[in-house]
Amino acid sequence: MIHTVKKIGNPNGVLIPKAILASCGITDEVDVEVLGDFILLRSTKNKPRQGWDEAFKHAIANGDEPEGDIFEEIEPIDVITSKLLDEAENEWIL
Repeated sequence: MIHTVKKIGNPNGVLIPKAILASCGITDEVDVEVLGDFILLRSTKNKPRQGWDEAFKHAIANGDEPEGDIFEEIEPIDVITSKLLDEAENEWIL
């Protein structure tokens, strides 16, 4: 889906259809991250792992030990995204 970058006051912007924002749970605020030549927008309200760090620290302080890093073999999101785009000749295949 291609959109035009428009001048909005001094900065530039892209108008995103309301249905797309709603499907991502985005209402009034987004978390913006730059991954190479990608701009990633995320809802600030959807944080499924919020509080995990504190829970792990508390568990370890109480004598629980992690069994290992279950994510150590998973590639970072920018590598996965790059591969998906390469495979689809720059079109999303998800």
